[in-house]
Amino acid sequence: MKIISFDVWNTLIKYDRKLREEISQNITNYLISIGYEVNYEHVLDIFNSVDREIRTLRIDYLQYIPPEHSVTLLLNRLAKRYNINVNDDLIFKVLEVISSTIINSKIIRLADNVQEVLSILKSEDYTIATFSNVVFWHGKTTRQLLSKLGIDKYIDYQVYADEIGYVKPHPQAFSKLYEKITRGLIPEVAIHVGDSLREDFTGALMSNVIAVLLDEEGRYVKSQEPVEIIKCRGFIIRRLKDVILIPHMISRCLG
Repeated sequence: MKIISFDVWNTLIKYDRKLREEISQNITNYLISIGYEVNYEHVLDIFNSVDREIRTLRIDYLQYIPPEHSVTLLLNRLAKRYNINVNDDLIFKVLEVISSTIINSKIIRLADNVQEVLSILKSEDYTIATFSNVVFWHGKTTRQLLSKLGIDKYIDYQVYADEIGYVKPHPQAFSKLYEKITRGLIPEVAIHVGDSLREDFTGALMSNVIAVLLDEEGRYVKSQEPVEIIKCRGFIIRRLKDVILIPHMISRCLG
C-alpha cells in the first residue's frame, strides 16, 4: 500500500485573513441579533488572539483543544465587556455560525491544480488521505466543504484532530492516521504534504513519514524545482503540482 496524506488548509484549499474577518462579522451579526451590542473590531481582535493561542499550544505543548473550548474562550472574553450569558446553547449556535460561514464562504477556493494532482496520484495507486488540525470548527465542517468543492471523490480517508484527539505534530496523531488506513499493515510508501514547517514537515519526520513542505512563498528555498533537503526523507516544493514528482524522486530510495 502506498499512502499520501495532505493537510487541507492552505494546502489543498486556499484562504486568507479575509476569512477570519468574514467569520468575525457573522459572529458579530448573530450576537447583535440576540440582543448583545458587540463591536465587530473587538470580536475580530479576540478571534485572532484566541486563534494564535490555540496554535501556540498545539505546537509548543502538542495540546489538542476542542473547537467547543476555542469558542467558549472567545465568548468568555467577549462577556467581560458585553455581559454575554455564555452557556452550552450559545456555544453550539456560534459553532453553527462558524461552520455555515466556512461552507458558504466565497473566499475559500481550491488550490491551483489540486484536482489534477489528486487524479494523477490515484492513477498511480496511491491511497489519498486528508489530515488536518482544528481550531474553531470541527472536521465534519471540512468534510462538507471538500464535498461542496468536489474533491472528496479523490480522497479515500479524511482524518481530523477532533476525531482522534491528537494534533499534528504529535507522533500519536500520525499513528492514529495510519491505524485508520492500514489496520496494522506497514505501508510500502508513506508521504505527508503540508504548508506548516513544524506541524506538517517536522511532525511527519518525527513519525518516520516522508515529509513534503509546500513553501509557496519561498521562505525556505528559492528554487522553483523540488528540493531534497533530507536524503530520501524530506522535500520542499514551491507548487502543489510538484507533489507528483516526489514518488519518482523517492523511488531510488526504495530499490
